[in-house]
This record gives sequence, C-alpha cells and structure tokens, in this order.
Amino acid sequence: MKLFKATIFMSLILLVGACSQTPEPLIKEQVQLSSQEDYEYLKETSKNAPLEIDLYQAIAIAIKNNRDLRLNLMDSALSQDQIDVVKFDMLPKLSANAGYKVLEQHPASTSAAIAANSFGELKEAESIAADPSYTVSQDAVSRTQDIGFTWNALDFGLSYVRAGQQADRFLISKELERKAVQNLTREIIYAYWKTISADYLLDQINPLMEKVDSALEDMEYIETLLLSSPMDALLYQKELLDVAQILDTQQRALMDARVELAGLMGLLPDEKYVLVHTAQPLTELRMDLKRQEETALFSRPELLEVAYQERVNAGEARARMLSLFPSLRFDANWTYDSNKYLYNKNNFEYGALLGVNLLNVFQSFNNSEINELNEKIIKEQRLALSMTILSQVHIANINYAQTLREYSNARQYLEVSQRINDLISNAQKISRFGELEIIREEASLLVAKLRNDIAFAEMQYSLGSLYSSVGMNFVPKNALEMNEKDLAKEIESNLNRWTKKYTALVVEPLNEQKPTLKQLKSNDNLVAYSSLSGGGFIFKFSNETFYLEGKGRKRYHAELADGNPLPSWLALLPSTNSFVGIPIESFGSLDIRLTASNDVVSVDDVFTLSWDLTKEDLSL
Repeated sequence: MKLFKATIFMSLILLVGACSQTPEPLIKEQVQLSSQEDYEYLKETSKNAPLEIDLYQAIAIAIKNNRDLRLNLMDSALSQDQIDVVKFDMLPKLSANAGYKVLEQHPASTSAAIAANSFGELKEAESIAADPSYTVSQDAVSRTQDIGFTWNALDFGLSYVRAGQQADRFLISKELERKAVQNLTREIIYAYWKTISADYLLDQINPLMEKVDSALEDMEYIETLLLSSPMDALLYQKELLDVAQILDTQQRALMDARVELAGLMGLLPDEKYVLVHTAQPLTELRMDLKRQEETALFSRPELLEVAYQERVNAGEARARMLSLFPSLRFDANWTYDSNKYLYNKNNFEYGALLGVNLLNVFQSFNNSEINELNEKIIKEQRLALSMTILSQVHIANINYAQTLREYSNARQYLEVSQRINDLISNAQKISRFGELEIIREEASLLVAKLRNDIAFAEMQYSLGSLYSSVGMNFVPKNALEMNEKDLAKEIESNLNRWTKKYTALVVEPLNEQKPTLKQLKSNDNLVAYSSLSGGGFIFKFSNETFYLEGKGRKRYHAELADGNPLPSWLALLPSTNSFVGIPIESFGSLDIRLTASNDVVSVDDVFTLSWDLTKEDLSL
C-alpha cells in the first residue's frame, strides 16, 4: 500500500511539473557567450590564411573555409552516415528484456462449474459457494527475463531497396556539392580581379579627391575676392563637383570588393591579406563547341543528379511492389519467469507467421500506373534539362565572345585616355591647360582604368561560367585533406590542363633590324602623319617581329626602356609599323621598349633606336 501511495504521489508531482512549463527566453549572457565563441572559432579558422594570395590560392582557401560550402559538405557526410543507418534495418531484430514485479496482495481466484443443456448450449455458471476455496498461481514477487529474435523477409527486402536509394541520395548530394564548388569558383574569380583593381585604383582616387577639394576651396576663395567673373567661378566649381561625384561613385563601387572576397574565402571582414597578380589568368577551353556539348551532357552535375534521382524513383517503384507481397516472419524467443508455481520456469519457443492483405491486389494496378508516369516525368525532366544545358553552353560561349570584345574596346579606350592624359600633362607644363583640365582628365583616366579592369574581371567571370557550363571538375576528391598550398597547385594544374596555352614570342629582335631613323621618302605611306612629309625621319620594323597567339587584333605600345613616355618629337605609327619624327639633335640614340599584345597575351622587346642627321640626304 505504501508503494502504491508513493507511486501516485510521484505521478502527481510529474504532472504538475509538466503543466507548469512556460516559455523561457535565452539569457543575454548565454547569447553573448555563444556569440563570442562563434567569433573566436571563425577567427581561429581564418588566421592560417597565407599572407599573399593569387587566384588559385583564393579558390583553394574558399573551398576549405567558405561556410556555405561547408554546409554542403556536411550534408554529404550526413547522407553517407544515413546509408549505414538504413543498412541496420536489414538486420534481424534482437531484443532482451528483464522485469521485476511486486503484488501487495496475492492474485487468488476461485471457480464455478458450468454445464450444457440437451441442445449442447452452455448454461450460465453456477453461483459461487458460500464458503469458496481460493487458489493462487502467481508469486507476489517475481522476476522475468526474455531474449527474442525476429526476422521479417518483407522488411529485409524493403530495407535493401531503401539502402540503395539512400546511396543514390548520397551521390546526389556529392553532385550538389560539386555544383556549389563551381558556383563559388565563379564568384571568387570575379571578386579576385575586382579586388586587384580596387587595391590599385583606390590608392589613386584618394589623392585625386584631395586635389579636387583643394581646387574647390581655391575657387570659393577666388569667387569671394571677385578675382573672376561669378559665372566662370560657378561653372568651374560645378565641373569640379561633377568630377568629385564621379570619383565618389567609383570609390563606392570598389570599397566593398575586398570585404566581399574575404567573405567568399571564409575570412573575417577585417582580415589582412595581400593579393598578388596571377601570372596565368584563365583562358578559353581547348575544345570546340561540339566537344563542349558532349562533355556537358556527360558531366554536368544537374544531369547526373537527375540520373541518380531516376534510380531513386525506380527503387521507390520496387518498394511499392514489394509491399504488396505476403509478409513472412520468423520468431524465436527464450523466456524465464521466477514464479515458483510454474513447472518450467524457462522456455524456448519458435515459429513462423505468414500474412497477406488480400486487398493489395487492387493496389497493384494503381502502382503500375504510378511507376509508368514517374518514368515519363523523369525522362521529360532529363530531356528538358539536356536542352537547357546545351543552351547554357552556347550562351556561355556567346557571353565570353562578347566580354572579350568589351575588354578589347576597354583596353583601347584606356590607351587613348592615357595618351590624352599624357598630352595634357605635358601641355600643362607650358601653361596651355589649367588645373581643371588636368583634374578632369585624371578622373577620366581613372574611370577608363576601372572600365578596363571591370571588363577584364567580367571576361574572366565569363570563362568561369563557360567552365561550369561544361561541368568542368577541377577539385581533387581529397581536397579537404590537403593543405591550402597543395590544393592551390592542384587546382591550377587541373584548370590549365583544360585550357589553351597561348604563345607570345619575339621572332625577329628589333636590334637585328638595324633600328636607325632614315629620312622619309616620297613613297612612304604616312597619311596618318602627313605633317612630316619632306622633313621627317622613319624607322620601319618588320611585321613578323612578334608572334602572338590568341584572339584580338595586334596592338603596339612604345615607351622608353625606363618606363617614361617617348619624347614629344617621336611617335609610333602602329598602322605602318613605324617610328617617325624629327629629332631635335643631330645625332643620338634612345633605348625603347616596344610591346605587342592582343586580347590574351603580350610580349615586349627593348632596342636602341639611333640617328645621325649629318649622314642623311635631306633632299627628296
């Protein structure tokens, strides 16, 4: 009785405790502690990043540290572990139990006789005697133990199918992981080149903005003193403010580039790192369009995902058909009971049970129709996806060709802006241009540089999209086990194995072409520089001087070997492969660097250009 009352009392306590549960918000200190732990963990994982990072190292760091990608990796690991969980369902069920039971009163019982009438029907039981006798067959205190073995053939078949489905789901997760790596790589490519540009241009924007601010202060002072007409002063200030707005816009476009790249690499926003220029940027694939289509249809993660999903659906169809089969169960149990009234305290029993749902025959027709419909849906999905992938391959090639043209135009625009800036800078030395023109052209040059760098970044991004469109797999399977340095080398090797190698050579060195200024002849075609007719000098170099592979027209750029611009009396005419001019000294020489480039490669050659006007015949 005491035990019964104790049980009732404890049940009431548990019931009251369960009913008294109310929402408990997180304690502020606990949230702060958790946030600090997360921050310290992120800081610890990002502190080992190399100080100098090129493109391939940036990709390797992102693969190792990007938090979103790590979620995909953990999903794959979870899918792999679930395979083992499903496999356990195929094993027989083996259970063991032990019990202890106490009865406060003996379960005594009595019995009454019952008889049948003349028709064989049972009558009601007789009344219990006034002084019945009672018997017991159960101890007040007893212990029980049993070990049971159960195996169901139908459950085994279903579990076998489920295990295969889970294995295919794991393979799907690996394809999703590969797709995530491809997407991340594209973003890293664009962010890397954008940050390279930002690091270079931001250092030039700030001094120019200081110059604009100083010029604005000067003009406000001039306007105050009425040293210039009010309209001229205001227009001057307006143009300066327009330049300042342009600079602010460009600065805003560049300021977040470094933080964005750090986030993609899994580094803290304020993490210090130095980007180094990649010696071998990405180039186009070493395969024609037909080969790209074939490769895409063979290796794109999306198509492989659909193929694995088709196997999952086929497994589901088999599982539905198996569930219609009869259930065959085998049982074996060993039991023990300490009840002293039992003749055999332990026993062993075994048997088999066959069961079937007779209505399953009607479901078989529905299942067959569902399976056929699923097969048709998967086939249509595969065909639709194949068409989409083929379109993406073509679009990626079109985008690359377009971004390559835009980069070519941006380069030419930058070259023209640089020449204009050089001319204005030289003219300003003799007071032909004012401070406003200088500032305006410096800002225009910065914008041209930004357009050129962004065009190059977008061209590289389009190459990354092209790689993804063909399902390019360049990350080794053991990437997580490799350190970042080795992983970067492996990624660079794999990427370059897929891409074209372009050659740029100096075939005929300029110094071997007798680089000497000769007097212009009447048959020299110098329409572009007609002002020199009759009095200028020329050196023509061979069109075979340089050999360049890759797309884009050949361009030439000349400067002094020390990096300074050519003297004002000498000019390069790329259209005629000529250096022309009128030397200001009778004889002399210049060390010149001539660079030839297209949209992909460049090469240069340093030569010495000499002249001696005392030996030239000045007559036509």
